[in-house]
Amino acid sequence: MALAREGGTDGANLSYFVRKGRSFSTTSGPPVGFSSGGDVSLYMRGTQGSIVSPGTRVRFTYPGITRIRIDGSLASNRGRGTDWVEVDVPSGTHQVELVTADRPALRSCGWRTRETACLTTLSPRGLAYRQLCGKRGAAR
Repeated sequence: MALAREGGTDGANLSYFVRKGRSFSTTSGPPVGFSSGGDVSLYMRGTQGSIVSPGTRVRFTYPGITRIRIDGSLASNRGRGTDWVEVDVPSGTHQVELVTADRPALRSCGWRTRETACLTTLSPRGLAYRQLCGKRGAAR
């Protein structure tokens, strides 16, 4: 099952959800999507998202992509080309960030702000999603 919603032509406003699937790709505009060796459940909104993985290699496609962050840490690239990066995603539920040339991989400064950020996550079984809200930049 796959659901997608486009809000622009540059991929930045594209949201998609795939439940227990191996690939998704846009059919027009810049390349956006993924492919994997095993069934994953993946929700992406622009460069942020969540994945439930059995422990498999995933190729993410996005304009200008250079790296992937998994749970806040840069993952080792297993392959890389123009607009795609492959990484090994461990078993479990993880937050994913696509790092692009326009948005370099920076560490959080840890400052607390009054802004609130909402993150969408998948349930462990990939059956539903929920929103978790917290303070952006809160120290961990």
